[in-house]
Amino acid sequence: MVTIERILSLPVFEGSICAAGMKGGDRRVRYIDIAEVPDIRFWVSPDVFFLTTAYALHGEEAAFMDFLRSLVRNGAAGLGVKLGRFLDRLPDEFYAYADENDFPIVLLPSELRYSHAIRAAMEAILADEREDPSFGGILDDCLEEALFGDSPMRSLLRFEEAGFSLDTRVQVVLIAFRDAGAEMEVSALRSLMRGVGLFAAVRTSSETIALMSRPDEVSEALSNSLSLLAGGARIAIGGFHRLKDFRKSYEEAKWVLGLFGLLGLDGGPHAFEDMELFVPLLRNSAPEGAHRSARLLLAPLMDYDARHDAELINTLHAFILCDRNHKETARTLHLHRNTLRYRLGKIESLLPLGSLSGFPFLRLSLALLIHLSK
Repeated sequence: MVTIERILSLPVFEGSICAAGMKGGDRRVRYIDIAEVPDIRFWVSPDVFFLTTAYALHGEEAAFMDFLRSLVRNGAAGLGVKLGRFLDRLPDEFYAYADENDFPIVLLPSELRYSHAIRAAMEAILADEREDPSFGGILDDCLEEALFGDSPMRSLLRFEEAGFSLDTRVQVVLIAFRDAGAEMEVSALRSLMRGVGLFAAVRTSSETIALMSRPDEVSEALSNSLSLLAGGARIAIGGFHRLKDFRKSYEEAKWVLGLFGLLGLDGGPHAFEDMELFVPLLRNSAPEGAHRSARLLLAPLMDYDARHDAELINTLHAFILCDRNHKETARTLHLHRNTLRYRLGKIESLLPLGSLSGFPFLRLSLALLIHLSK
């Protein structure tokens, strides 16, 4: 928790003096604001440390006291005052009231720049809050509402209220466990991915959805952390988008996840930028002519499977995914090598000559992917 004492310890506040209400140095500060308008007392919120030169209230001692009372009454954190330009001194009554209510009155150095002070203070406050587990829970709730709620834009504005620009670049990571009974609590995910930009996370019955914020370059730490899950999970990563458009990254991660079975991928992580060429297969956006060509090429195998309750299409798929390795294909399908040889021989006999090698094999592989993606 960031307190008045912590704020005053920042280098930018060097030379500041707590002149009254020193017992309130442990008051929490969550915001910092400027008080230079006459009606500021009507806009006071809890946990705000106000900065002022008293420009709007100098010469009006009663109004200044009303302002102080409104700060105390509404739970403000403290008041920093620059003396010398519009106000030479604070009235004794001001100090006495602050001491009576343990409300910090800080005399600020004349050279202090508001912009520097606000930036330094808010950086300290946000860094502290991001380490607070309850703060992470708030962001998780925002993500869940943005994904599944009735008003996603409202939840995005909550991110903004928490100090994150809607232009922040983020990406979605999906973790889907192969074992239906497996699960990972969000708290465990936070621990695993500490320091690699975990922004918010939600766990559903089938997958964990994590929102990440990290530099553009590939993060080795991210890959290493996620790879620890690879034995029991499929990990798909969407592309970078602004926070306001994060659902695009979510959809991209879902597309990548859909490619795992189709392409026989391992646990990952696999990123959208590496798999984008295959996405049209899942979007079913291949030209109708391509679907027609695929059906014609594979028709002899599909007809044979239908007539004999055979597994030639599945066998061909495994053979492709195993890079035509007979031993690995037999192991994947739990077949004896002789059974695999028989099936491959049958496939060759039903297809045009040379279909299992060279360009004809590439064409056959694409036809099968188009067929399986429907």
